Amino acid sequence: MPCSPGILWKLQGNKYQKRRMVPSTSFPALQWLQYCQDYDHQLVNDDGSRSVIEHYYYRGEKIVDNDLEVDGYAVVTRNGIAHEIFYEFQGCR
Repeated sequence: MPCSPGILWKLQGNKYQKRRMVPSTSFPALQWLQYCQDYDHQLVNDDGSRSVIEHYYYRGEKIVDNDLEVDGYAVVTRNGIAHEIFYEFQGCR
């Protein structure tokens, strides 16, 4: 089972360069989503558990309104009601 987003280490001269194996995503976006996963207080459910953010590497990006992909998506239960939370890295599309 993969434990990372797919990192390719390529020798450039006498140093290795880190590259993504999937070019349509960015490390900063993934790092930001992981930060949100760890610290966003909105992800806490009624029972104290944390909802998991779905993103490119975990279940794929969520499609909203049949054509808009968001970088992150989570469902949180508060007061017995399910709420959707959408995450978009660096602005709107």
